[in-house]
Amino acid sequence: IKLARKASPDYLPALVTASDLNIIAGNADAAARDSAAYLQIVKTNTVAYANAILAEAMRRNYDAAISWIDEALQNARLPISDVESLVSPDVQDLTHGFKLSVVDSDFLLALRYTKAFLYAMRGDERFEMLLDEADQSDRDRPYSRNAYLAALNWQWLIVRGQGFHDMQTAQAK
Repeated sequence: IKLARKASPDYLPALVTASDLNIIAGNADAAARDSAAYLQIVKTNTVAYANAILAEAMRRNYDAAISWIDEALQNARLPISDVESLVSPDVQDLTHGFKLSVVDSDFLLALRYTKAFLYAMRGDERFEMLLDEADQSDRDRPYSRNAYLAALNWQWLIVRGQGFHDMQTAQAK
């Protein structure tokens, strides 16, 4: 990624890949920077939005993450296709090691559940209302398995990333 960005700094897909790799590595600051830079140019890439959401939540910037969710829901265009790069051990056990693929309405539903989770993380009682809204928006309820698994996986990535971010912040002090 560094070589691609060095050779062509304006090569936008490298920013999405870099932000995804930084999420995996627990580097929330770099992931937030790269995904935000990409989203300044391309407003419809839901994977870039997901990376921005995860990065901001990893930094405990819940308001920024929620803002990215709202923007993603407003700007999303179908088709959406995402295969999770890193999957929590519990989700891996449940899926027997198969790839977690999240498409179209399942991706959007996972965003709605993640929004409720972020409200809960900041101690806002409206999370219950948001969970109900997410449930009501689910036309396939209770069969949207990939949406539920994606939301749980993103929540795991957030909490995992918060630990990495806290450690990096403490070391910098």
